[in-house]
Amino acid sequence: GLTKNGIQYGAAFSGLGALHISDDATGSVLAEVALPGPLRSRQGAYGIHPALLDACFHSVGASPHVQALGENVLGLPLAVQRLRA
Repeated sequence: GLTKNGIQYGAAFSGLGALHISDDATGSVLAEVALPGPLRSRQGAYGIHPALLDACFHSVGASPHVQALGENVLGLPLAVQRLRA
């Protein structure tokens, strides 16, 4: 993971709460993300808070398709089907 590569995140970047990966061939990932408590009061200053967007990007690594590519691959989402408040 990121820690193994020397990347350490603080508490502000701990927004990835749960992951659900589909059992079918799509390998779809549903991520439950939320801003940590101390950042919620500053949420209104952004369209999407950077820490929340970061949590979404972290969920990409859970995709079976991304994992099959190996360790030295940067996986980025091509699309977001839905955002829910």
